[in-house]
Formats: sequence, C-alpha cells, structure tokens
Amino acid sequence: MDKGVANTIINTWIKPEWKHAEESKVGASENTVKALVEQQKYYNWLANQLRKASGQPEE
Repeated sequence: MDKGVANTIINTWIKPEWKHAEESKVGASENTVKALVEQQKYYNWLANQLRKASGQPEE
C-alpha cells in the first residue's frame, strides 16, 4: 500500500473518530467509557494495520 494513501485514511477518517471517542468520554457513564476505550483500541489497531501495509512503523 502506498504510504500517502495509508496516511490519508488515518488522518482523514481514523484520527478524527479516535478524537471524537476521547471527547465523548467526558461525563459519560462507566460502561460508556469502557466501550469508548475499546473503540479507541480498535482505531489504533486499524491505523497500525495500515501503517504496516505501507511499510511504516506502528505507533
């Protein structure tokens, strides 16, 4: 995969969703926070899969 394509996907779709999940934690119930943390873990995993596919180091 092209590095630029991977970074575009990460920066355009994955990072904003991760940030939205982070912002949604404020004032949320404990169960909701747990679910949001799991979503963030998935977003991180997905971004790292794109990085690996494009020859970039994981973050």
